[in-house]
Parts: sequence; structure tokens; C-alpha cells
Amino acid sequence: MKATKPKAALISLISFSTNPTKAPKLQIISTKIHTHALNFCTYAHKNPNNFSPSFIKNGNFLNAHKLLDELPHRDVFSLNRKLSSYIKNGSIDEAKSFFATMKNRNIVTWTIMIGALSDARRFEESFSLFHEMTGIGFVPDSVTIVTVLGLCTNQNSSIWALQIHSWIVKLGFDSVISVCNTLIDAYCKCGLVKSAQGIFQQMKEKDSVTFNALLSGKKAIEMFESLIGSGFEPESVSFLSVLTACNHSGLVEEGLRYFDMMKYCYNLEPRKEHYACMVDMLGRMGRFGKLENMLGQIPFEPDPIIWSSILNSCKIHGNYKLGKLACDKLFQMESKDAGHYMIMSNIYAKEGKWDQVARVKKLMRDRGVIKETAYSWVEINRKIYTFSSNDMRNPRIEEIKAYLDKLSVEMEREGYKPDISSDQHLVGEKTKIEFLRYHSERLAIAFALIGTKDGEIIRVMKNLRTCVDCHEAIKIMTRVVKREIIVRDSSRFHHFKDGVCSCGDYWSICNSYFFLHLFRLVRTSEHTFLISCEKFLKKKLWAC
Repeated sequence: MKATKPKAALISLISFSTNPTKAPKLQIISTKIHTHALNFCTYAHKNPNNFSPSFIKNGNFLNAHKLLDELPHRDVFSLNRKLSSYIKNGSIDEAKSFFATMKNRNIVTWTIMIGALSDARRFEESFSLFHEMTGIGFVPDSVTIVTVLGLCTNQNSSIWALQIHSWIVKLGFDSVISVCNTLIDAYCKCGLVKSAQGIFQQMKEKDSVTFNALLSGKKAIEMFESLIGSGFEPESVSFLSVLTACNHSGLVEEGLRYFDMMKYCYNLEPRKEHYACMVDMLGRMGRFGKLENMLGQIPFEPDPIIWSSILNSCKIHGNYKLGKLACDKLFQMESKDAGHYMIMSNIYAKEGKWDQVARVKKLMRDRGVIKETAYSWVEINRKIYTFSSNDMRNPRIEEIKAYLDKLSVEMEREGYKPDISSDQHLVGEKTKIEFLRYHSERLAIAFALIGTKDGEIIRVMKNLRTCVDCHEAIKIMTRVVKREIIVRDSSRFHHFKDGVCSCGDYWSICNSYFFLHLFRLVRTSEHTFLISCEKFLKKKLWAC
């Protein structure tokens, strides 16, 4: 047998120790290899990047840090690996502190830290770090650009998106498909659909991701038909986009046709999210016969998302028999999603069964289920302002509330009547109306109306679904203040103008919990809710 050089043998062993499919006791193996390496020669100290990955990948961060700290000569690659280990361990503040001490940085270092802050939802810090990086002379690469574009989508910041677009043109990345696809995605999520379509038209080369990103735009159904006619071979995600578009528009027959086309024309097996979309579509339109048939076709056990969709549809259409079954299924599954419990609670509240509402809330407490706090944020003069319901943190909150009080009087003259069923607090009607008036999105809108010039479009983002009362209130609000208001909630974009919303009020029977889950599953389909509602409404509306 040929003799193997010690250095080559060590490298092979190190590579083996980082592969979880080949080594059952990786931490022990990694430690032994490190010990033998240090005893044999100084190769480990001269080539730290060969050793630290095994510790980091196996979660042994202390050994990884110890090894890296022992090195007499640490290059930027070993430092980047240590920075990544902090982030992988969830220690973002420690990573930020270590980053600040790093004298030797490269573009990878900056991109790692920018991405980590973004993933931790510290968006302003992340974008500020990008500005710091470019300010001292670092030129972003395509990976950095894609990372920063993610900030625009999360913050619904059209200004940030436009700034990054200028960098893309300046650096010549407008010919890089992955960058252009991400830019289309960012523009769509910021509500700049025409800009997204412009990027698409300018692209010389396109891939399936490009087409799917465009399908999630304003007229997904028309675009889907056009693409098929031009020879485009739709994928599973393409059909998910168009099915979601049919769902948002109430086009049940078209949805059933595309679902069959997917199976029988393109031999694509529907996944869980396709079935969930169809169940939600049928339920929202009250087609419970077809819904039960669809349930019989599903080749898996329906999960909490599907049952919550059915429950929401039963609440809308008064099908309490099927609704009770959905409730029982969700209780049996011990779902941790607060949304499911809130739907149940809403059903009982609508019927005035406050003892049952209390029972559901007690069950949430007993199971440790916590309702996510609603937040809304708005960008004014390149600064993000965040609000929660009845928020007292903003120094101008009294001015904001006074403005809303005055505006409410004018809105009532225009026909606005508060829908107190949107509030579940066991309090009097007057108090319920006050709670509704100071919901987070209304505080954000009022703050923007006070702080911006007449004629400016107001863009607000919310982490949860906008309630029915706020939806009606904002419609009337646009008629009173003569301003356009765009609200992106967890379900879709709402473009309000002259007392009309682009969703055509079809949204009011939307199951936001289904869509929130669907968007998490398939990010490229996230903004399909921008499609036009013209077909459903049988008339042309001003669409977003």
C-alpha cells in the first residue's frame, strides 16, 4: 500500500469529520484529529480553515473559538469563520462586538454581518451597516446586493429598493439573473409593480424563477396564459402562483381548471400547499360539497392550516356542523398557532358566547400559546416608525390621537360606522370603538398624514392581517383626506384610493392564516395578492 503523506491524511480526516453522513461521533473525532495535528506539526496553526469548520459544523463553538484564538497568524478567512460561528450559535450581539474588533475585513465579512442583522429582523442596523461599508470604500458584490434587497422586502421600503437598484446599474449587475430576479421580487413586495415589470422586460436572459416572480405580480392569470402560449413550461410553484391568484379573485372554476391542468396536462403532483389553496378557495366561496370531495382526494392527513381554513370558511358562511369538526380537529392537534384559536374565539364572540371565548383563551394560556402582537410601520424621510395598538411610546402620540379623533368625526359624516365585532374585549361599545380607532395601522397612517406633504402616497406595512373595521375605515379615510394609502398586511397589498380598495372587498372573507403559512412555504409566490379583481367584480376598479 502506498504511503500517505501526513498532511494529506490529516486533510482527508478533517474533511471526513465535517460530513455528518460519514461520522457518528463527530465532536470526538474532530477533537482527536486536532490533538494529533498539534502533536504532529504546526500545520493546524498555519491552516486554521481546515480545522475550525469541523467544530463549527458540529456545534462545538468553544473548541472552534479556542483553536482560532490560539493561532499566531489569523487571516481574514479564519476570522470570518469565527464571526459565522457566533451567528450560527444565535449570538448576534456577540457577533456584532467581534465584528467591531476585526481590523482585517473583506466583502464577505461585511455581507455576513449585514445578512445576520437582517435575519434577526434588525433591518435598520443592517442597512446602516451597508451604508457604512460603501462609505469607506468597499464595493458590494452580487451576494451583498441580493442580501440587502431582502431588507427592502421586509421593510416595504421603496426608497431602499430604488437606492439598491442604482447600485445594481452602477456595478453592472443588471445582467446577472439572480440579482434581477431578487430586484423584481423586492419591487413587487414594495408595491412598485410597474418597476418590476420594467426590469423583466429589460432582462435579456430569464429563467423559471424570473417568470414565477412575475407571475406573483398584478395580473398573474393573464400573464400565466400568455407565458404558456409562448412555450413556457410551468413548474409546481407557477401553478401555486396562479391558483393563489384565482383564490384572491374568487375565480373558482378557473382554479379548478388549473388544478386539473397541473395534474393531467403537465403530470405535476399537487403538494400540500396546492391542496390547501384549493380547500381555502372552495370554502371561501361556500362550495362545501366540492370542498369535502377535495378533502377526500388529499393523499395526506389534513394539517392545522387546512382545518383552520375550513374553520374560517364555516365562520363566514354559518356552516357550524363542519366548523365544529374543524374545531375538534384543531383541539386534538394541540396547535400552537394563535391564529387558529382566534378564529374559534371570533366564532363564539360573534354568537355572543363569551363563556366559550373565555374557555378558548384559557386553553391558549394552558398550552402556552401567545397571540402575536400587532405592529405597523411607516417610512418618513428615510426613517422607519413603528406603532402598536394604543401605542404611547411615540412622543407625538397625543397629537396623533387628536388627529384621529377629529378625522373620525369627518369619516362618520361620509358614512363610516365602526364594526365593533372586530374587537373581542369584554367592554362597552364606546370603549370598543376607541380600541378600534387606535389600532396600529391607523396610528401609522395618522402619523404619516401629519408628517408628509399633501399628495404624497402613504405606504404602511403590518405584520398581521388588517381587521375588517380598519379596512372600511381606511377606505373612507382616503375619501376624506384625498390621499392614496397602500397597506401591506400579512395577506396582501391593499391600495386605497377615493374610498375604494384594490381588493374589491373580496379580502373580507380571506383566511390570512392560510396565506401567511403559504407565503412562508413558497417565497416566490408571496406577492401574488397583487392581481386584479376586475374579473370577479365584473367592472373595472382602480387596481394597485
